[in-house]
Amino acid sequence: MNVRSRSLIKAGYDEDDIVEMERGNLLNTYAEYLITPPLPESPEKAGAVGGMSEAETEFRKHELELRKQELEWQREWRQAETERQRREREEELERVRKEKEEDLERQRQRDELELQRRDEENQR
Repeated sequence: MNVRSRSLIKAGYDEDDIVEMERGNLLNTYAEYLITPPLPESPEKAGAVGGMSEAETEFRKHELELRKQELEWQREWRQAETERQRREREEELERVRKEKEEDLERQRQRDELELQRRDEENQR
């Protein structure tokens, strides 16, 4: 059982429901819980420190963790996208290089055939 599942169970969600949830549904439920955590009856009962309850403090920690993870995913995605674009450019350059080589080879063969034809004509 992971941190998300334990947090939801502590928050009052049914343990059997949590255990049976598919990963996507569990993540959505956990996100909803983080966005709207249950409010304590009073700050004293929630163990308020510095104007924030423990629940609010935990919520902020989770919020920061999720933001940090999101930023890391974005960085990885940008890095992968940059790499993909680099590979595409290299492949395009290689394709163009091969086409030019093939064009040059065809031109060389045409020139060679033309020279042979002229030699044959001259010999006649």
